[in-house]
Amino acid sequence: MDSSLDLPTIALAIAVVALFVWYFWHVAASIINGSKVLSAFLDGRAERQRQELEREAKFGPYPLWYRAAQKLILAILFVGFAYLMWKLVQG
Repeated sequence: MDSSLDLPTIALAIAVVALFVWYFWHVAASIINGSKVLSAFLDGRAERQRQELEREAKFGPYPLWYRAAQKLILAILFVGFAYLMWKLVQG
């Protein structure tokens, strides 16, 4: 048996380690970036409410059909999600 270094195997091992390091760095960076975006969204609630009040003062409230359509879309999404979870649980 030859006891010399197997260079292709070492290169493969280094590449696998580098891939794992890159993956976990990418996941950590994505989590941090996502938490920053979520924090900015939650911190901007007062600004969005102020803008909505200004829009309502300028143009009036949204029409009834628009508010009904918003609620209908949310209801459809909720029912669809519940149906998919039911199908998942039932197998």
